[in-house]
Amino acid sequence: MSLINKMLQDLEQRNASTTGNQPLAGEVRAVPVASASRVGMKVGLVLLTVLAAGGVIWLVMKPKTPE
Repeated sequence: MSLINKMLQDLEQRNASTTGNQPLAGEVRAVPVASASRVGMKVGLVLLTVLAAGGVIWLVMKPKTPE
């Protein structure tokens, strides 16, 4: 644990020396909300993938009919 603390302290010192003890507030920004069309597209893609996987599993696992 002390190794992690030492590394974090070293990183803080490097950052303090390059920015002059100013916080990185200019670099923090909000992430835009995903639009409804993108959410719907992702849900549709997941649904399509599940259905395709189910179809492949059904074809592989179905019993062979004797001829």
